Parts: sequence; structure tokens; C-alpha cells
Amino acid sequence: MSTINGESQPIIIDEEYSNNGGIALFSTNAGGTVSGGSSEEGSYNSIFRIYWTITYDGGTSYTGGITGNSWHKDNSLSPFYNAIDSQIWDAAQDGNLSEYFGPWNTGTSNEEKVDFLDVISGCYKLSLGG
Repeated sequence: MSTINGESQPIIIDEEYSNNGGIALFSTNAGGTVSGGSSEEGSYNSIFRIYWTITYDGGTSYTGGITGNSWHKDNSLSPFYNAIDSQIWDAAQDGNLSEYFGPWNTGTSNEEKVDFLDVISGCYKLSLGG
């Protein structure tokens, strides 16, 4: 048996400050006067990586998925929607399944990405980036 473990390439979700109540910035000058205020403009990136594993028995059996659970091939939000196990195995050789995550990352809306991350809750890590 052979097993490959990995994580997706960075999945970037652009978060708008206006969607999260804006941002408040204030400053003081040497005299202690407060200036500044709130703005609805701006954004930041949330960067996710999805964990996965796949095992091939050397014959016809493949097991695994996102965190070894499932590829969610029946979920249209999944990067692996209608995928074939042997093709996932072949793509897994690069360690990040970029053949699947790449097109999904660029061709899926932020809302759909968030919806899928809700489905796989706890199977990814988050970092904030610029």
C-alpha cells in the first residue's frame, strides 16, 4: 500500500471590510487630539489550506479524501465533484492536488468557497495574508 498526505495550495478568499462592518482607525497628534474615523473601504485575504490523504492498495482500491474522510465527489461545491479516484491518485503525486485545487480556486466564488469550507469544517487551516 502507498499513501500520500498533503494539503491544498493556498485557497484565497478576499474579505471586504464593508461585509464585516467596516474598519475604524484613529490617531492622535502631539497635543492629544483624536482624529480619524470609520471607513467601509478596503479588504484583506483569508488564506486556507485543505488537508487530504489518499491510499492506493496497488490494485483497484483507493481510499481517503479530505482529511482521509471523503472527496465530496457528490457535492457540486467540491473541487473533486464527479472526480475519479485513480485520477485523484495521479494528481496527488505533486503533494498539493493543484490539478483540482487550482481551477477550483480561480473559478469558484468566495461565497461558494466559504460554503464548502463549512461542509468540511475543521479539515483546513486558516492564515491571514496581505
